[in-house]
This record gives sequence, structure tokens and C-alpha cells, in this order.
Amino acid sequence: MRGKNNWQRTESIFDKINLFIKKGKLQPWYWIYRFRWNYVPKLFYETSFPTEMIIEVSSLCNLKCLMCFRNYLPKETKYSNMEFKVFQKIINECRKEGIAAVKLSWRGESLLNKDFVKMVAYAKKAGIEEVSTLTNATCLTPEVAQGLIDKGLDQIIISVDGVTKETYEKVRRGANFERVITNINKLIELKNNKPLIRLQITEIPENKDEIQDFVKEWRGKVDEIAISGFIDYSYIDEEQDPKVQEGLKKAKGRLPCPSLWQRLAIMADGTVTVCCIDVQGKLALGNVKDRSIKSMWQSYTLHNLRKIHKARNLDSIEACRKCNARITYKF
Repeated sequence: MRGKNNWQRTESIFDKINLFIKKGKLQPWYWIYRFRWNYVPKLFYETSFPTEMIIEVSSLCNLKCLMCFRNYLPKETKYSNMEFKVFQKIINECRKEGIAAVKLSWRGESLLNKDFVKMVAYAKKAGIEEVSTLTNATCLTPEVAQGLIDKGLDQIIISVDGVTKETYEKVRRGANFERVITNINKLIELKNNKPLIRLQITEIPENKDEIQDFVKEWRGKVDEIAISGFIDYSYIDEEQDPKVQEGLKKAKGRLPCPSLWQRLAIMADGTVTVCCIDVQGKLALGNVKDRSIKSMWQSYTLHNLRKIHKARNLDSIEACRKCNARITYKF
């Protein structure tokens, strides 16, 4: 596993400064946003509303990747696209509360939602400063790419887990390497300043020998390159023996998860959970269809979870005890 946040950027200091400027980080909103993100969790301060929101516009996926958590979920698990009216309700409350950033992705492939470009447009029109998404780029056709550019998407993160066709298609089962690379290159060709493009590769045994070639291949073509550490979700399957990732074996204890003070994750069906690692919704607070985000953020349930984390009693919560997020471990 890589770094405290489980991923590592590869740009030079000059590239990072340039990217800093391109992202609009000289603007006041950004400094307020990042101050809240970084220091509110350290102070254990309970704000009136999340600093950031994860909105899963689709939980559907067209691939069966080797390292995906879906490999361990029950077969009867239901997936869906978020209804546009539900998305509107979420964004309207975010606008009212002055939220700066939303991520339109989580457990699925966002571009499988036919309303995705319209959703980006709605969020930007509502005044959300930073709208981003994560995609496998299989559906990132030139028409979709142009739509996202025209509607103001700020950042797109693309997962490309290999530099050769053989490796990529072995990891990203169901994808076509040539089509994905063509889609990415067309996006690069079409865009001006935005969206900023980050390409990332998850380091696993199947592709670890291609990491350096991956960086060389894409350096100078996209705005960011990131190498992510693998998160083992096998603990989801109760029939398997619990596993401890190699990188966590030296951990000396647990730390409060900052996410509890930073953001919420909203599933495609409207269910709200406190953590993006909670892919099964075991820490669900309610549903946006019948409750406000603010009421769930300020709920006794979440207040109590924060209290438990603050006391570093994470093992008393099943979902947290099994969590492999490196940022919650002390080394």
C-alpha cells in the first residue's frame, strides 16, 4: 500500500505548481474548502454540513475487474442508476448549504447513467465549484467527452490498470484496450483547460511490472498520474478467512477516520452512508428521498460514531474493524 492516503502522485514539483494554478487553487473558495477538509477532522469539530459529497449516479458496471469489491458481494445485490429527480434534490440542498465539491461516482461506472452529462450541467449551474468523476472510459465516446467539456466538468479520473493490451484486459475484464486508449486520446485532443485529467493505475501483482512504463507512457499527456495501492475487500465474504493486507501488518493501532467529519456517500438508490469504504451500506443513516442530508449529518447516530472514533474504539464497530483504509491505522 502506498502512502497515508493509499495513492501516490508522480508529477515533478513544477508540474504540481502548474496543476495547482490550473485547478483554481488561488481562489478563496478553494482555501476555505481545503482548510475545512484538512483541519475540521483534526479538531473533531462537527460542522453543520459536509465539506464534500460523494454522489453515486450509477452503481451499475460493465466490467468485472480482478480487484473489485463486487467479486465478494452477494449475487442478489441490486444495482441501479440514480434518478435525475433524486440527483436534483441532492444538488439543491448542496447549493443551499454552500458545498464546494461533489464527486459524481462511487461503486459503479458513472457514464452508464444516460443523464450523466445533464447531471454535470445541473451541478455546475447550481454553483458547485468542483465537480469530478471517476470512470473506466469504456463509454467515454467523443460525443460524451465533448458534452462533459461543454457542461464544465472540472476533473475526470480514469482508471487504466495496464500499459499493454494483455495486462489491461486481464485486469479490466470486459474492456477493450484499444477502444479505451482511443477514447482517452480523443478527450485529450478535445479539451482545453478542463476537465483536468488524472490517469491512475492500481498496483496489483498482475501489473506491478508495468508501473514505470505506465508513468512514462502518459507523462506530459495528462494533468496527473497516480499509482494507487490495492484495497482488499475479501473480508466482505463471510465464508472466507479474514485477511490482513501486508502493508497493515506493522500497524500499531487505529486512528479516527477523518471521513466522519468530511463527507457523506450517497448510493444510487438514495441511501446515505458515512463512508466510501462502506460498499454494503452497513453504516447507513437514511435515504435522501425522505430525509435531508443535513438531518443525517447532524444525527445522533453519526455523532455517536464520531465519539467512538475519537476514543479510538474502532474495533467496536464491525464495518470499521474490518476496514483496510490505511489512513485509519497508526504506524
